[in-house]
Amino acid sequence: MTVSDETKQLGDLQAKWGRSWRIWRGRRTSDIDDERTGAWIASRINPTAGPDPTVMRDTPSDLNEALHMQLMLIDQGRKPLTVSEMGPE
Repeated sequence: MTVSDETKQLGDLQAKWGRSWRIWRGRRTSDIDDERTGAWIASRINPTAGPDPTVMRDTPSDLNEALHMQLMLIDQGRKPLTVSEMGPE
């Protein structure tokens, strides 16, 4: 996957989910200081977007599927976690 492919996929996910989730790429840093892109991450910004505050997956399609699952869980009655329910940081 080229950088432009990743940028396009990131833009597509942000356009689709950006009102409810902050979509971004993680960075991996190794012992030799070479940063590589890591997981695809969605951090919930809308309390009604899903029960989990953060969702991480290895591919953009897996992240998209997981965010659809978040909506399905809300439809099934699962409530989003509150700050106190998330546990210690």
